Amino acid sequence: QFVGMGKGLFERFPEMTAEAEAILGWSVAELCVEDPLRRLDQTRYTQPALFVVNALSYRSRCDAGAPPPDFLAGHSLGE
Repeated sequence: QFVGMGKGLFERFPEMTAEAEAILGWSVAELCVEDPLRRLDQTRYTQPALFVVNALSYRSRCDAGAPPPDFLAGHSLGE
């Protein structure tokens, strides 16, 4: 994860971003793009942020006509 991740995706999918932010109770776009409070390295913020960015990235690929994957898998080392 890094400050600036997902910038174009949040702008491209404002409705989905707003839905995620309503569920989370904080601005995932602000966290990922600016991280003014330096929370991006805190797991309670990192994990949802990564999920949202990856979900928007997947949506972007689908919209671009990429073939659907045969399967999806996640990976986390945990803490």
